[in-house]
Amino acid sequence: MNLTTNQIFTDHNNMIWIQDQGLAKTLSVEFEEMVGAAVGQIQTPPPLNLAIKKR
Repeated sequence: MNLTTNQIFTDHNNMIWIQDQGLAKTLSVEFEEMVGAAVGQIQTPPPLNLAIKKR
């Protein structure tokens, strides 16, 4: 986190809180893939498949 006055009061920031460890790990892997693609180090994991069950 960038704790400067501009970052805190001017820039729009978003955060999500994930309590499911499996989902958190999957999203972390996807994020690392995006960052790797940006610097030319792509390591493609299996496709992300999120099945949502209705209660």
